Amino acid sequence: MRRFALPCLVLLSACSASGGPGGVGFDNLRGDMVEKDALSLYKGKEWRCGETADDFRHLGQQVCGAEQVDFDGLNATNLSFFFRDGKLASATVEYGTADFAPVLKALDAAHQRGNGNEGERMVWQVKDGLAFGKASARRNGHPFVIWNSAAEAAH
Repeated sequence: MRRFALPCLVLLSACSASGGPGGVGFDNLRGDMVEKDALSLYKGKEWRCGETADDFRHLGQQVCGAEQVDFDGLNATNLSFFFRDGKLASATVEYGTADFAPVLKALDAAHQRGNGNEGERMVWQVKDGLAFGKASARRNGHPFVIWNSAAEAAH
């Protein structure tokens, strides 16, 4: 299998929480999902899948990414799912804003803060696992959030 590093994070071109009910978000992700289940959250999307690059192996062994999706009410230009032993383990979300404030506002509106908030590190409890963010952390110049399933957190 070809090894490559997809842009591992979700790039959001607009950070408004205008997504309606029924949209895909952190609460739709489950650690018991196989690749087919996770990718079917976005019917009709073209996914690129392959072995995870070494820099991102801690998130999973396989990665699949798609472009131009909505996620938790935010417009995303890219989304990556990471799988370990055939199950969804992690996802990464990179936001297309230079400021973390709109991301923080959207996540706080949709999810309860979890344990582990210290300093800049923020944690949100989602249906199956935790989402982590840090105001100063940047990927490609943008703030990002990482989701780990409950099973992955115990791994």
